[in-house]
Amino acid sequence: MSDLNLAKQEPVFNTNKSMVYVLFGFLGFLILFPVLSPGQFLLHLMIMIFMHAVISQSWNIIGGFSGQISLGHGAFFGIGGSFGLQFPTLQGQPHLLGVRPSNRWLIGLD
Repeated sequence: MSDLNLAKQEPVFNTNKSMVYVLFGFLGFLILFPVLSPGQFLLHLMIMIFMHAVISQSWNIIGGFSGQISLGHGAFFGIGGSFGLQFPTLQGQPHLLGVRPSNRWLIGLD
């Protein structure tokens, strides 16, 4: 048999079915995690973990794969965090009530 026929018969993604079940189970757990009301600390911890995972993966794509230096990721991350905290205080609102209006203002919808 030629090498071309062997290559055509090989699966594109060589995954184990048990690994797929574990992945879907983990995704289901992540979707149901806020509904299970784990408490403020664990919810805050999971939010911080995944927020930093997203920012690190975007840095990995920009800096690692393409070789570009991007200082905008850190700048927008810091500006969004500080503005999201300061805007409700300036409006005289509690912090949680001002998160959505501050995000809308930051991206230019208001």
